[in-house]
Amino acid sequence: MGTALVRTIRNILLLQGLAGGSVVAMAIAIYGLDHLASALAGVAIAVVPNAFLGLRLTLGDPRDAKALLRAGWIGEIGKIALTIALFAMAFAALRPLYAGSLFAGFLAALLALPAAVWMGREEARATAVR
Repeated sequence: MGTALVRTIRNILLLQGLAGGSVVAMAIAIYGLDHLASALAGVAIAVVPNAFLGLRLTLGDPRDAKALLRAGWIGEIGKIALTIALFAMAFAALRPLYAGSLFAGFLAALLALPAAVWMGREEARATAVR
C-alpha cells in the first residue's frame, strides 16, 4: 500500500495515543494513580480497533477496488467488534473501575481522529506544492 496511507495511519494512531496520554496524565494528577488503569483502558479501547482497521486497509491491493472495499468493510466490522469486546473486558476485569476516566480516555483518543486526518491533508497539500 502507498506510503502516504501508512504515514496517515501512523499519524492518526500517534495523535490518538498522545491525546489519550494527556487525559491519562490529567486523571492521575487530579484523582491519583487509582484512575490509571481505567484511563489507559479507555485509550486502548479507542486505539487498538483503529490500528486493526489501519492494518486491514494496508493489506488490501490498491489496484483492486473490490479488494480494497472488502478490506475496509472487514476492518470496520472488526473495529466495531473489537471495541465492544474491549469494553466488555474492561467492565468485567477492572476493579475498581472508574467509568469517568475510562470514557475520558476513550473519547480523547476518538476525538483526536479528525485532527489527525486534517493534519494528514495539510501534509499532503504541502508535499504537492513542492
